[in-house]
Amino acid sequence: MKRFYYSNTFARFSLQSTDEILGIMARNSEFDDVQEQKHSWIYQIECLRSVLENLDGSLYFEYSIPRMGSRIDVVLIISQVVFVLEFKVGAAKFDRSSKEQVWDYGLDLKNFHKTSHDVIVAPILIATEAKAGTSMDDWKLDADRLISPPLCTNVVNLRNAIEAILALGEREGINPDEWAEGQYSPTPTIIEAATALYREHSVENIARTDASARNLRDTGRAISEIIAKAERDGEKIICFVTGVPGAGKTCWARCCNKTNG
Repeated sequence: MKRFYYSNTFARFSLQSTDEILGIMARNSEFDDVQEQKHSWIYQIECLRSVLENLDGSLYFEYSIPRMGSRIDVVLIISQVVFVLEFKVGAAKFDRSSKEQVWDYGLDLKNFHKTSHDVIVAPILIATEAKAGTSMDDWKLDADRLISPPLCTNVVNLRNAIEAILALGEREGINPDEWAEGQYSPTPTIIEAATALYREHSVENIARTDASARNLRDTGRAISEIIAKAERDGEKIICFVTGVPGAGKTCWARCCNKTNG
């Protein structure tokens, strides 16, 4: 299943008219009111046409996040970075819910989208009428997890923010086609899996699990550290192991039972 309404290289995107791009997105859209959405799409298209000038990469409008039932406004693939862009057209402030929204998108890709696991994911919130945003001096990349907290910017400073993130260091470049086709784990939505099945995809997509050895090992280590702390400090601690269907909760519990006899 195609998880975006429109995709192209920056070079080809720059050569297409706004109406042509808009037509492709409207045909692929699942929105009830495309007319209401058009204003935001037009703004994003014309904004990015300027921001991406002379950059080499690929972009995806309305990229699907199956687990959340949502779509990312725009994903940019440039060099070694996946940029997650959330536009708030007309907004003058970076409100908490918008920052949490783009942060959730970034975390979801990093944790559940296979081809986003080992690349830099950079969520960016664009409030188009804001006067200022995150200072790059205050912005840090988590070098271990390869993801950053949301960077807030306006349209004027968006290009500078992108260039600053790209300057973090050279890693192996991302293949956009491979990235877009990367498997989404641990599970697609029921509707998406059923639709894929009827399009002659494999039935295994309906019950996808990803209880990898790393997930089980990291969970076990975290629980062991909590138990050790409780014993050391004489504390009583309740641990809740959570995760979406297929994340490995049951598998981990069975492993614990076998270990404990």
